[in-house]
Amino acid sequence: TMKIDLYRLGLVVGHNCPKAVPGMGSCIFFHLQRGPDRPTAGCTSMTEAALSDLVLWLKKAENPVVVQLPDKVYKKMGEALPQI
Repeated sequence: TMKIDLYRLGLVVGHNCPKAVPGMGSCIFFHLQRGPDRPTAGCTSMTEAALSDLVLWLKKAENPVVVQLPDKVYKKMGEALPQI
């Protein structure tokens, strides 16, 4: 089990699996942040409240998809995307 406090709550993004292709990346997580403006090693981090809300909101049976955009691009696409 993971003993790192940042991973006590989180999500695993099913990227490059189940048969991993070398060089295509792996192990992408949504996990707790170390603090404001602290980078990750390629994962997505957020506050415990935000991550808890996300974990409770997601429904595996609906096959969720991760889409990450800069705020500027999200705003430009307007009504074509769900409101956040």
